[in-house]
Amino acid sequence: MKLYISPTSPYSRICLARALQLGLDDLPMQLVDPWQNPPELEAVNPLSQIPVLLLNDGSVIAGTLSICQYLENQLPTPRYLSGTSQALALLDMLAQVVKLVRFKAPDSDDHPLVARGIAALQRALPRVPAFDGSSDKWPDVMLALVLLTIKLRRPDVYEAAARDDTKAAVEVFAARPLAEKTRPEALATTGAQTVGAL
Repeated sequence: MKLYISPTSPYSRICLARALQLGLDDLPMQLVDPWQNPPELEAVNPLSQIPVLLLNDGSVIAGTLSICQYLENQLPTPRYLSGTSQALALLDMLAQVVKLVRFKAPDSDDHPLVARGIAALQRALPRVPAFDGSSDKWPDVMLALVLLTIKLRRPDVYEAAARDDTKAAVEVFAARPLAEKTRPEALATTGAQTVGAL
């Protein structure tokens, strides 16, 4: 197997964190920049999207939830799936806002979906489930990773809308080795070829 990831992708970070949490130290990984459409990524996923997991038999699993479920090798319970899908929905909304802002034409107004996405995040952040930042339960870890990404990419929205208990839990999680190893800055400078070498 080989996990294709990008250092700056929060979706990659979630899959990498899950592999680390499951102790898959021998899992090879390949750092790529999907915006450059690298041939090695396109050979595995012609959409040039990450994360993607190449299996030993040549099969490909794409998508954050699918990869995490495959790595865990068990069917999720409804509560587990509810927690992880809510976290991923938050991340998808943030990613939409970030892409629309990043790729807008110079000297143009923001796309109307930017304001809509920010408003949705402002509504959702106060309603995220309470969680323990020191928990090893995967839905809690995934939610913490998503909230760290929102804090990084839209600190204005995070600071204004997240509850104090959410902020405290995120700070606890951010200090954990799992969060440190998967930070975008840490991944960008690593020469690690496997998950365990991080």
